[in-house]
Amino acid sequence: MLQWCGLPPTVPHMKGIVFNLVELAVTEEFGAETWTALLEAANAGGRYENTGDHDDAELLAIVGAASEALGLTPAQVLRWTGERIIPHMAASYSAYFDAHPGPIEFFATLDDTIHWEVLSMYEGAEPPRFQTEDLGDGRAMIEYSSFRGLPDLAEGMIAGVAAHYGTELIVDRQDGEEDGRTVCRFQCAFRTAELPEQQPLP
Repeated sequence: MLQWCGLPPTVPHMKGIVFNLVELAVTEEFGAETWTALLEAANAGGRYENTGDHDDAELLAIVGAASEALGLTPAQVLRWTGERIIPHMAASYSAYFDAHPGPIEFFATLDDTIHWEVLSMYEGAEPPRFQTEDLGDGRAMIEYSSFRGLPDLAEGMIAGVAAHYGTELIVDRQDGEEDGRTVCRFQCAFRTAELPEQQPLP
């Protein structure tokens, strides 16, 4: 059975909006039948209100079911999920994404924008923390910390944000723990994807 990387969260539940984002990602890629099959394999409820509280273990059970069904490791499933939910987040929070020219600027304000709104809208929510240090030349250190310990999901989200802004990502990751929280530092290099050079007409 999958378990949290760090200590259990202080509130052992997750908001339904997270489950709904995962459902959107899975159904878009694999179809509604696959999502239904994962819920059945995980013995999960399958009805999630955005503001509702749902057991954290239910998400891990769905990840475990996806791991078995797709022949991937749980870490790979979480990274895939993190990357695929970003387009749906961008659709819901387009103003926040549009306000920034690139991924470094986006992550630098994430806790003060989207996560602040999550805290104000969803009582009892415990979003992860992202602290960003701009190192210049398209490089940044992004620190993820959370009681839930889902750094693979965070890594996927960083990749998804990079793709959203049309940048290529090179990342080096260091895992750790501080004061009972999983702390993961991502040394990131974002490079703007260049279009292939056009050849002159003959």
